[in-house]
Amino acid sequence: MNYLKILSLSVILVAIITSFTGCQELSSFKDKAVDYIDGVIKSVKNYTNNTTNATDITKTTISITPTITSEKQNETQKILSLGQQVLALVNIIRNDKGISALSWDDKLYEYSLEHSQAMAKQRDLFHSDMNLPYAENAWGGEGSKSWGAETIVDSWMNSPKHRTWLLCPNLKHVAVGIAYSSNGMYASWTFWRSETTQSDWWYQYTPDSPPIWWYWEE
Repeated sequence: MNYLKILSLSVILVAIITSFTGCQELSSFKDKAVDYIDGVIKSVKNYTNNTTNATDITKTTISITPTITSEKQNETQKILSLGQQVLALVNIIRNDKGISALSWDDKLYEYSLEHSQAMAKQRDLFHSDMNLPYAENAWGGEGSKSWGAETIVDSWMNSPKHRTWLLCPNLKHVAVGIAYSSNGMYASWTFWRSETTQSDWWYQYTPDSPPIWWYWEE
């Protein structure tokens, strides 16, 4: 910009001097030069203003993006934390009954989260295909998005078939995925089928009484 100003002033000065000396051609050139330089200066100013505006817009966009990302991260962490609280409560129950504790499985968590999200989208409970390597307890709580881990665990423990997969001694790894519907929550207690045996399905195949750890004591 400084170079352009010096050049412009130089041309105008030469044109003015020569016009006073009676050089008609240079006098005419002066007028054209002044018009041209004015046009260039206006173009440079417009370009500078537009660039400044574009920069301001970019800065505004960048300032909003971290906020959106932060909210998403907080929600993701909240969902993960609630699922891990469910597992922690179940491990306390298992410990009281002399059953080994379960470990969190990140791969199962992916499947569990996907299943809960699918249920939340349809607002209905259902199970995974029997041919998949994993299975789950399904839970749904409409009417609130604030159900706690205790409510979810109590619901499963008070249901004989669901209690099987919370207290099953053969299980080693699980995960709990949580998802929100428009007016509620859904959860999946997900485990590997390979860690279960047919004897775990006693309520389907045999009339035998369940083991002592089966009974849920308040």
